[in-house]
Amino acid sequence: MPPVLVNQHRQSFCGLRYAPHISQRVAFSQPLPADSGLASRSSIHMCAAVGTAAIVKGHAMGILRKAVNTLFGTFGMTALAAVGAIITAAVKFYGIGRPKIVKEAPPSPPSAETSFAQTRYEMGDREVAVNRTVVDEQLSAYLDTGVGQYAVVLGPRGTGKSFAVTNALDARQGVVQLTLGDTLSVGSLYSKVLQMAGLGQYSSTADLEEQLTPFMRTATRLYRAANPDEGDESTWLPTLVVDVADGTAPHVAASALKLVKMLAVDERVARAVVILCEPNSISAVTDDPDRQKLLWVGDLTDEEAHAFLDTRCCLLPSNVSAVAEENAALRQALIRQVGTRPSTLTRVCDLLLQPDANASTVVHSFVKARRRLATIAVGALIAVDDMEQPDSETKRGMRFRTLLKQMLDDPDAALRCEDAPYMAPAAAVMEVLSRREHDAIVYDSAARAYRFNTRAHVAAAKEALHAHAHDTNELSTNQLSTNQPSTN
Repeated sequence: MPPVLVNQHRQSFCGLRYAPHISQRVAFSQPLPADSGLASRSSIHMCAAVGTAAIVKGHAMGILRKAVNTLFGTFGMTALAAVGAIITAAVKFYGIGRPKIVKEAPPSPPSAETSFAQTRYEMGDREVAVNRTVVDEQLSAYLDTGVGQYAVVLGPRGTGKSFAVTNALDARQGVVQLTLGDTLSVGSLYSKVLQMAGLGQYSSTADLEEQLTPFMRTATRLYRAANPDEGDESTWLPTLVVDVADGTAPHVAASALKLVKMLAVDERVARAVVILCEPNSISAVTDDPDRQKLLWVGDLTDEEAHAFLDTRCCLLPSNVSAVAEENAALRQALIRQVGTRPSTLTRVCDLLLQPDANASTVVHSFVKARRRLATIAVGALIAVDDMEQPDSETKRGMRFRTLLKQMLDDPDAALRCEDAPYMAPAAAVMEVLSRREHDAIVYDSAARAYRFNTRAHVAAAKEALHAHAHDTNELSTNQLSTNQPSTN
């Protein structure tokens, strides 16, 4: 009777399914016959096991090799990659096997004092009119070494005072510039100064001093620390520029000057420059020569005027002789009869650069118009003499006809006050000269002297006094002839 397969076991290892003959187990459900040649069931089982082992012995090693390859080729490699990634992350995170790198914190932003001390003043895109060596040297000397004083820049309208200061400040560090006007109050003035210095809003004068003075001191210390090449004797200080524009209320100007004095004189934490739009507005400034350095900015010299016209490409020399002669003559007429004021030359250049402009017509018309205005101004000053009453106490101080006559002895020079003792004190005279219609003469507070405003006013004064002398002579002759007795 053939053997009956009573049990087959299918076993797996790591997902590998093995063939049934490897683990099959053979059993017989019926007794064995006596002549089968087998002694007992146990012998049969033993023989079956030995036979099975013999059958699968050759396959065992191959199957094992397949199992190992599968383990490390499929699942194993994935597992090993995961383990490797974990180890790598741990090495990076904990810095295993290499020095620990400490990341530096990002640098903190500079303080307001540092930014202020390091910021350079820039002129911007303004055109440089002409190099005024004398003015630049005076301003630079104060800005570099001036201590215990503040500078007051004076001069007639249009002479380039603001431009001269701006040019001297170019590339200088730590500059606060403030322009006063007709809409600025005292509170807004102080707030603007604090804001430009990077501080808060103004609340009181005491608060202003408590904030601004330490700010300037700290900025000075930081600048000197950042520039050790200048040595311990560095004279650098922050600079405050106050431009008193036309229309500024007197009390606002006075408050600004009080601030300037506090910083430049009392605390000595800054240098200060005050620009006055009008030469005769010096009355708003206390006459204090020990604490003020007065700088006068007048008209250009003739050489500077020619250089100015060259830079503006106006009335240039030409290869054509006729044109060259005409341009030279027009330049001379403009400079000699009107003057060398930068604002005047700029206006003429603007007119000449207009389309279809005729140079001769433009210049002669301009000269005629300015001479007319100068004549009116000279007449207005002379009229002040005639307006005084004979018994008036102010009669001594309003002899402008005499003053004009004496100034004509050297019209390009300044006439000192002590050389005109018949005039009133400067404060009283400036009160009259501060009116626009009386601008034929300006008072030079730096030299304490009187000057003609422009060369047009010089020519107008000559004409007016000559006409007055002629009229006086005629009047004297008529009176003399009238008083002579008749021969009949």
